[in-house]
Amino acid sequence: MSILDFLTPKDDEYMAGYYYERRPKSPDDGRMPFTYSRLDTFTRTFDTELGQMRLDRSTYSLKTRTTIPWKVKGYISTQDGGFFQIVEILEDNQPRGSEEVLRLFKRAPETEYTIRLIKADNPWGIGS
Repeated sequence: MSILDFLTPKDDEYMAGYYYERRPKSPDDGRMPFTYSRLDTFTRTFDTELGQMRLDRSTYSLKTRTTIPWKVKGYISTQDGGFFQIVEILEDNQPRGSEEVLRLFKRAPETEYTIRLIKADNPWGIGS
């Protein structure tokens, strides 16, 4: 634990998931835990950042402040048991209120990642 853990607000991240850099062969195959909040499809952020998306169960969007080396084509298992592949990652280094932090650090402790996902095959039933 470092000072950045205390500076990072995590009040709105209440769900837990796992990130896999490549397609896992088992549930414990290189998973990295993270917390996230589901991006509501009816917010302005969803509309402006991600544009028009299908609103069926094959797409999913989430926001997280967990610092993991996120990569497009990585995999995520969500708390509700879904398994998705990462299609797009948007990084916001300057969320509201962090302007002064960037004078001292290269990256603000509260960097937000908006991640767009599509449903992937889950033959092993991997879930969080």
